[in-house]
Amino acid sequence: MLSIMAFACNQSFGQSFLDRLKKKAKETVEEKIINKTGNGIDNGMDKGIEKAGGAIKGNKSGKDESNHESSGNSNADMPKGNEKMQMNSSYAKYDFVPGEQVIYAADFKEDRSGELPQDWNSNGNAIVSTLSGSEVNWLRIMQRTLVLSSNTKTFGTDFTMEFDLMMQYKRNGWVVPNLNFGFLATGKYATTDNILLKTLSAGTHLFQVILHPADEGRSNVKLESFVGLSTYFDSGQKKFPDIENMYGKKVHVAVQIQKERFRLWMDGIKVYDVPKALPIDAKLNQVFFQMEDSSYDNEDIGVYVSELKIAKGIPNLRHKLIDEGKFSTTGILFDVNKASIKPESAGVINEIAEVLKQNPNVKIMITGHTDSDGDEKANQSLSEKRAERVKAALITVHGIPSDRLQSSGKGESVPLGSNSTKDGKAQNRRVEFTKL
Repeated sequence: MLSIMAFACNQSFGQSFLDRLKKKAKETVEEKIINKTGNGIDNGMDKGIEKAGGAIKGNKSGKDESNHESSGNSNADMPKGNEKMQMNSSYAKYDFVPGEQVIYAADFKEDRSGELPQDWNSNGNAIVSTLSGSEVNWLRIMQRTLVLSSNTKTFGTDFTMEFDLMMQYKRNGWVVPNLNFGFLATGKYATTDNILLKTLSAGTHLFQVILHPADEGRSNVKLESFVGLSTYFDSGQKKFPDIENMYGKKVHVAVQIQKERFRLWMDGIKVYDVPKALPIDAKLNQVFFQMEDSSYDNEDIGVYVSELKIAKGIPNLRHKLIDEGKFSTTGILFDVNKASIKPESAGVINEIAEVLKQNPNVKIMITGHTDSDGDEKANQSLSEKRAERVKAALITVHGIPSDRLQSSGKGESVPLGSNSTKDGKAQNRRVEFTKL
């Protein structure tokens, strides 16, 4: 059990001469990857492979523009997204609604490419990278590496976590490494204490998801939670062949914790809904990601995370809108500098539509808000267009009568949080629904 909990991130490899040679070869590959700049790492992997330190298409400076609401620059080189909300089949019944208040956000926009994000901790190699065709920065996690976020706040008993995931594999028949992610209650230790890198069980509580990617339907997933060194919950391995359709594409991962209950979605698919997965008294305050080891070189394994967001409080949407008269959400997401609604927004829009259908006399105002990045006039225009697009989705996708809906935008003029922090900016990028 200790080997499961500690994840053997800095495990010793065999003591034979050949094993030591293998270890040295892998370390050499890692060092080359860390030091790569400009041309990046192509080496036969898919077109989406990282270009560490280099510029992405449409961003000649190499600087990430993902959380600028409007930079005033041309969008001509950006990937062309659908102008309608992408209601694909996997998101049709998506019921994830993010927490009310963003307490931690990491987009790696201001972190140096080729380095570990500021204030994060790691026992191996994890570097900020860019991916060709992507407008955001990513954290690439190498094999045999555990990373701890820079968060210092307790999440509370009810919270959500979201992040984007990219899995790139150049296969030759070997088993690819597991990807683990989850939460810690660090107890007496700081959230980035080095002792947690030696053994995650050093804290008071540990909860993890273990993803085992494979081929031909052999992929599986597992949940585990621990109180100290004692197992609290073990789901056993669950077949998860859907993950094999996610290789090489951006996958939105969403987690919702309500006291003991744990729910997980990947790309709109509900993977788990477990009513008593973790202790109700667990004071979780840290998120981690870990790549295990394999026979592959690191240049053949590309696993990336981005757009990490944790929000506390699970809103009762009907109560907020009908009884209190207002519901504000950061869960409706848009393409960069555009009004195109991302498919992972479907959970919130579905819930809003259901409340309106159950209350046919209610009329609402939909108001868009932005952070202060970019031009103020452009942000005002963008907020109006985004609100109008949400209105259109409620009408065309859900059949809500148009005379029950109004839309407006307030740009960056009504911030909820500080525009000088990542958490504050994430809170300011929101859509509000007000009962008229």
